[in-house]
Formats: sequence, C-alpha cells, structure tokens
Amino acid sequence: MSIQLPQKKATKAVPKDSTKTSIWSFMNRDIQFFEPKFGIKKKLVLYGQLETLLGSGLDIQASLELIEQSFKKKQDQALIRGLKESIVKGKSLSESMAELGKFSIYEQYSVQIGEETGRLHLILRDLSSFFEKTLSYQRQLTGALAYPVFVLSFSVLAVLFLLRYLVPMFSGIYGRFKQELPSLTQMVVNLSGWVGVLMPYLLISVLLLIVGAYSQREKLWYRKMMGWVLSHIPLFGGIIQKVYLSRFCQAMALLLAAGVPLLNALKLVQQMINFYPVSSSLKKTEQAVFQGAQLHEVLSQFDFYPPQALALIKVGEESGKLDMMFERLARQYTEEVDQQTAVIGSLIEPVLIVFLGGIVAVILVAMYLPLFKMSTSMGF
Repeated sequence: MSIQLPQKKATKAVPKDSTKTSIWSFMNRDIQFFEPKFGIKKKLVLYGQLETLLGSGLDIQASLELIEQSFKKKQDQALIRGLKESIVKGKSLSESMAELGKFSIYEQYSVQIGEETGRLHLILRDLSSFFEKTLSYQRQLTGALAYPVFVLSFSVLAVLFLLRYLVPMFSGIYGRFKQELPSLTQMVVNLSGWVGVLMPYLLISVLLLIVGAYSQREKLWYRKMMGWVLSHIPLFGGIIQKVYLSRFCQAMALLLAAGVPLLNALKLVQQMINFYPVSSSLKKTEQAVFQGAQLHEVLSQFDFYPPQALALIKVGEESGKLDMMFERLARQYTEEVDQQTAVIGSLIEPVLIVFLGGIVAVILVAMYLPLFKMSTSMGF
C-alpha cells in the first residue's frame, strides 16, 4: 500500500484550513469569531453523520444524499451535492474533497488513508472527534479572553463618554462662577479637554491599526510578533500556550493513531496550526527528525514545550506508544485550561467591576467636589 501526502502543486486550489478564519482576525487566525462558509461546526456534523451512516451499512452516495437534506443553507447543500456528484463520476471521496477546495490537506490525507486501508468509518470518527475538540479549544480560548476584553472595552467607552459629554457640562457651569477649581476637578477637566481634541484622531488611529493588522496578518514579522504577544499576556499567556499545546498534541495523536508516519504528521500539523511558536518549531523539527534526530530532543530546543511534555514524548518514543502519550497530554492540557479559565474568571470579574466603578467614582467625585466646597464656604 502506498499513501502519498498531497503535494503542493496538487493542492494549489485548496484554500487554507477553515480553522484559520479568525475570532480575533487581527491577532491570530486560528481563533474564530465568525465561522467561514463551511467551518468547524459544519464539518463536525458532516463527519459525524457520515461515519454513523457508513457504519450502519449505507453506501457513500446514499449517505451523502441524506446528509445533504440535513443542512439548511443552500450553499452547504451544494457542497455536499458536489461531493456526491464527483463520487458518482468515479472519483474517491478524498479526490472529491480536493477538487472542491473546501477541505484542508489534513482532512484529504486522513480520508485517503481510510479509503486505502478499509477503515474509512474509523477515520471519519477520528475527524469528527478532532473537530469537536478543536471547537472546544476555541471556546476555551474565547471564554478566557472574551469577558475581560468586553469589560475593558466597555470601561474605556464609559470613561470616554463621561469625559467627552458629562464633564464639559459641569465645567461650563463652574466657569460661570469664576472660582478656582479643586486640583482633582481641574485635572479631570483638563483631561476632558484633551479627550475632546484627540478623540477623532484616536478613533482613526484604532481603525487604521485594525486595517493594517488585517492586511499584514500573513507576513512573517506580524505572525512572530503576535505569537510573542499572545504568549506573554498577563494571566492569559499561559492559557493560550496550553490551548495550542493541546491542539498540537490532539492532532499528533489522531494522525499517529491512524498510521501516518511521523514526518508526514509533523508536516500536516504545521498546516493545521498557524500559531507561529508551533508552526515555526515544527518546521525545524521536521527537518531535524528527517536527519535522524529524536522528536523530544528537537522540541526541547524550543521554550514553548514544557519539560513535562517532553518527558512523556520521550517515553512514547522509547515505548512505541507515541500516539497514546500525545492523547494523554491533550487531555491533561484541556483539563488544565478548563480549571485555569474557571479560576481566573471568578477572580477577574470582581476586579474589573471594582476597577470600572472606581474610575467612574473618581470622575463623579471630581465633578461634585466644587459643589461641596461651595456649600461648605457658604455655611450649609
């Protein structure tokens, strides 16, 4: 049996993996906010239903006809219909997937292995499991980042609103009395004046920053910089690292368990995970392993991989159970991410609320302080 990894020339029409459509597109493409036309959730449904139907004895054509009816959107139905029509013309499922250009090389290669080994329904089960876990990783990451980002953004908008509209109303009233304002009040009034002047430029700068980041997202320097930034965010850097470690370990476990050679597995995972610390290290690792180096020895050269993970990978290489060790690591990191996000979420919520309340309180006290001072001087 000969299983060939799809070559670059043959997959020229295949777009990048749908998991690379960004939740924070200006930060990292692996984290999704808006799912692509045929994204992770839909692939999870496709592979799960196809595995169930094939396992029940239906042929692939009849299975795809039933799956087509389960999708509501016409574009999704057209995609499944395209797979079915290509198979009717005599092509294999993996060839049909490559022809449509909506599936990653990892998916094509996995299905090709299933077809040539007679284990297609098992490979489909693995693909369904992979996308289920990928969706879980994304939810973990967005769950860790979404709430703090939302609260901080709301805080900034609330403060800008107070400084831009509320403070000028009070300062106009106090200006009629022609009295010296308390230091705190004067400082807030001056800050309000600066905000009024700089706000248009601030909004334009933020817009240009987002557009510039989106246009540069493919560049090496940008990917390297954002990889470093995401890995060093206070409190969340460690969680982000473990999310990608879990994705790496889960992908390696599925590929190795399916019988994919280690070199091919490393090449495929590079294409699946666009996070720079992972993809760049795997590219160098693939070259070193090809020259005869041990996987754990090469990975130990990169700070991204913890010593505990390297120790288990070493045991897996020596025992011939590398896929089981990667599966164990994936479960371990997933559990750690769940625990850490729960703890940080419970701690950061009151901190952010107190922070926002404190800023608003300072502004309000500063605005009412002259009134208190005037009432005191008048003997009330």
